[in-house]
Amino acid sequence: LPKDQNNCVYADYTVKDSPTALGYDVGVHNHAEEASGKVHEADICAKIVDGAAGKLEVAPCFLPTALSGPYWIVDYSESEGDALVSGGP
Repeated sequence: LPKDQNNCVYADYTVKDSPTALGYDVGVHNHAEEASGKVHEADICAKIVDGAAGKLEVAPCFLPTALSGPYWIVDYSESEGDALVSGGP
């Protein structure tokens, strides 16, 4: 994100009851706020590639999973309700 949109950034991940028709297992809601208060939000989807290793692939929900890109859950705390997620191979 551009520097001016990094005032407040988070994403909510929700595991779906069953995969979508395109094979996505997780719904992702991204939220970013500029210092001015302007809000940017987007909903995308994720596919669990290797749950034990924390590997996901994400893309807009209308794209097939073959076009999704890698994301990693680097650290996760159920008790604190947060995670560190990074994109890239």
